[in-house]
Amino acid sequence: MGLLLGITAELIQDACSRRVKNRKDLEMHIDVPVIGEVANTADESKMKSFELISSRLMVSSPYVETHSRCFAFTPIGDSALVHTTCEIARGIACTLADSGSVLLVDATFEHNELAPVLQLREAQGFTDVLAQRLSVHDSIQHVNMNGKAVDAIAAGPVPLNAMDLMNEALVKFLSAVTADYDYVMLVTASPADGLTAAQVGADLIGVAGRQQTSYEELDALADLANDMNVSVAGMLYTENSEIPDGLSFAEPKFLAEQVIG
Repeated sequence: MGLLLGITAELIQDACSRRVKNRKDLEMHIDVPVIGEVANTADESKMKSFELISSRLMVSSPYVETHSRCFAFTPIGDSALVHTTCEIARGIACTLADSGSVLLVDATFEHNELAPVLQLREAQGFTDVLAQRLSVHDSIQHVNMNGKAVDAIAAGPVPLNAMDLMNEALVKFLSAVTADYDYVMLVTASPADGLTAAQVGADLIGVAGRQQTSYEELDALADLANDMNVSVAGMLYTENSEIPDGLSFAEPKFLAEQVIG
């Protein structure tokens, strides 16, 4: 009886909630293609999810006048989704590495999500590059993910005003790295940062989570994209905030120490 009451209460809560309940619910509330769902199951299924998403990203339009694909992954919802978005980006980066060179950039600023997980040296990073205190070359660290070479840039120190950096300096940064990599993946902490990246040519990929993303937040994303005259390239749906198991990392090295061929 207690179990039945618990299930009934959960169903009522879901029905009354103004938060995303499942992928179909997400598709009904936003006029943007949902290009994938990260499975809330075993590791093998998660990796298959990443492979499917990657196959769709591989056929997206190249970044301006390059062969490179450039994406900005951004959470739409609770602050916990920042961490989840980074985890999803890591999994996608690992699978994209099978088909080309990948640069994974932590543009979450004060969240600094990638450094602890990838064991990156975090004293300097993306902030320093945008502020022209560090060259792109000197900021890049090489990470071995499941035997696959992926380059990464840590967030670096917290900037006084992140929005001041996510403009002209971002254009110069993307122009430099898209000339050298097949895939450039920025992970941002807010829709505003993600849309700013979209303004300069990146494909914005929003990440929505079950009971973590509200309908109001989806509406706000659509309104802000309209105001900034940019589009959201696609959405990902997830029910899981766990780090995908099975992803192992070797000690990273700065590109200045080890040039990746």
